[in-house]
Amino acid sequence: MVPGDIFDASDPELSVFPCDAVLLSGDAIVNESMLTGESVPVSKVPVKDESLRAMSREAKHGSSEVDSELAKHYLFSGTKIIRVRAGARPPWAPKSEEPVALAMVTRTGFNTTKGALVRSMLFPKPMGFKF
Repeated sequence: MVPGDIFDASDPELSVFPCDAVLLSGDAIVNESMLTGESVPVSKVPVKDESLRAMSREAKHGSSEVDSELAKHYLFSGTKIIRVRAGARPPWAPKSEEPVALAMVTRTGFNTTKGALVRSMLFPKPMGFKF
């Protein structure tokens, strides 16, 4: 997977998200406890046009952080999938196809939120400490 790829998030064989992705259709309930420590599952909704524009502006400025307003549309790498429900059938899909929950890859590897967490554990910032 590379940024820009679109995949079926409702695939029953998928138990953990392999990358950071934005939900394009459908909805999801995920367990983000490995990132946040929260034991309560989090609901994710598909992204709207305004949020996509905000993401585009964010990408132009080179920001690596996900805005808290956009987090409700993000499927973070390493989070466990509790349930993903398919949305409406996309207008470009043939009439015979079943509806799916689509997600677009935004980050992979150490660029993901999980990757940044692992990188901070492996290579901690030096602390200036005086007695």
